[in-house]
Formats: sequence, C-alpha cells, structure tokens
Amino acid sequence: LEELDPLAAADARVLVEQARAALLAGQARPSLELLERADAAASDSATRAALQFTRARALAATGAAPELQLAACEAALLAEPGHAAAAETLTALAAGGGEERARRVVAVLEGCAAALGGAEQVRLLRRAAAVLHETLHDQAARLALLRQAVDNGTGGPEVVLELAAAHLEGDTSEAAEPLLQGVAAAVTGQRGRLPARCALLLGQLAERRGDPTAARARYEEAQRSDASFAPALAALGRLLLAAEQWEAARRVLRALLLQLAAGEQQVARAEVLAQLGHVHVALGEKAQGRALFTRALEERPGWLEIERARAALDG
Repeated sequence: LEELDPLAAADARVLVEQARAALLAGQARPSLELLERADAAASDSATRAALQFTRARALAATGAAPELQLAACEAALLAEPGHAAAAETLTALAAGGGEERARRVVAVLEGCAAALGGAEQVRLLRRAAAVLHETLHDQAARLALLRQAVDNGTGGPEVVLELAAAHLEGDTSEAAEPLLQGVAAAVTGQRGRLPARCALLLGQLAERRGDPTAARARYEEAQRSDASFAPALAALGRLLLAAEQWEAARRVLRALLLQLAAGEQQVARAEVLAQLGHVHVALGEKAQGRALFTRALEERPGWLEIERARAALDG
C-alpha cells in the first residue's frame, strides 16, 4: 500500500482492487482511504458499484453504523441495479433495524427491480417480499410483489410455489389452489424437491379445508417424491399424532430424527423430540417418554408445556 505506482493510483479500478486486497488482509481503514481516493476518478457504473460495495464491507469491518453501510449498498445498487452481493447485504441490514430501515430497503429493492427485467428482476422482488414478510409482516404488499415476480414469467415454478405458500400463510389460502394445481400438472411423474414441496403445500391446503385424509395422502406423496424432505415428514408425523396413530407416528418421527441428526435444518429438533415423547407416553413407555421430554428441554430450555408433561410423569 505504501508503494503504489503513481500511474496506477490514478486509475479508480486499480484503487478499488487495492482496497479489496487491503480489506482481505484485515486492513479496513486503509481500504476506506483508498476508496476515498478512488471516488473522484470512478466514472463507469461497474467501478462505482464495486467501490461502494467494498466501502460497505469495509465499514462493516470497522464497526460503523448500519446506516452508513446501508447508504453504501444503496449507492452500489444505484450504480448497478443488478449487483447481487449489494442486494444481499442490503436485505440482511433490514433485519433488526426497525420499520423505517426495512421500508427503506424494500423501496430500494423495488426501485432496482423496476430498472431490470428477467431473472434479475425476480430475484430482487423476492428479496423485497422476504423483508416484507420477515421484518414488516406486511402480507398484502408481500403478495403483490410475489404476484409481480410470477407475472414476470422467468422465475419458474419455484416462484409460483413461493406465492402459493404466502397465500396459505394468510387468509387467502383458496388463491393457492390454482397455482398449486398448475405446478402439480407440470411436475407429474417427476421426483425431487420441487414436486415434494408442491405436494406438501397441497397437503397444507387440504388441512386448512378440514380434510386430514387428503392431507395425509399429499404428505405421503411428498415423502415418496423426496424421502429427505424433512417438512413433509414433520407434517405427516404431526397429522398421525393428532389422529392417535401411535405406531405410524413413531416410525415417521424416528425417521425425521435421523434426518435432523444428519444436519437437516428446516425442522426444529425440540419439536420432534417432544412429539416422539408424547407417542411413547401414549404407548405406555413412560421412561422413554420422559427421556425424550428431557432432551427436548435441553434443546429448548424453559418450554413450559413440556416441563409440565415431564412433571406429570414424575407425579
């Protein structure tokens, strides 16, 4: 850094690359100094976007306020609306920053999406929809953006399923059916995660309609499509538990525990341990049930319902 070529130093792209190298070497403040020098010379959009995103990373490394990192990511996206890493960082900054910051992030992502087309537009719309769902809990705005992503036509069935899932989570579950039937028709005879997820969502729709028999058939279909799809096993286990089909529930929940032991992250391990504990208790195997409740409490300390269930076995 102390022996920069004077000719190279005048080239903003070189300065940005040197700033990146400094950041990788753990030198965040020298990186910021190099970026300041590059500011005046950066003329093309790609260089400006790279400069601002590197600035955001360097600011994060120095512990700067999230608002400063946010501004740098916004500037990167203003220069290059399709800058994927800046959009990802911006989305992460929405969490924990309150409603005002989250709405600012959504506005930036929507604005960038409007400047793009095709798959890049879909990607940004889905990011904005995720912020609306996870941080702002704005279901109507989330549905509107996901519908826009579906209408874009380049997102594929994954985006259609995301919209259907959003409908199922709210009070518009009936709107999910034509979306799911369309995907189901397109994946008939296929195996894998996509048809499994479609069958899972159709099962959830059946449950919402009060039809556990149809729901079970869909969950079993999802399991046949992808035996490693943990959410389908979890849904099937929960349904069997509610129906007091203890032996069938035990088989499913044990299979699910094996997947969780292999690193599956989509289902809470504590929930499965507690459910399996209830199964053992119902089958008269109180010692095994108590042991499973204890393991569930180790995963989730202070879980009052399970503490009471375990205490009842000790009484």
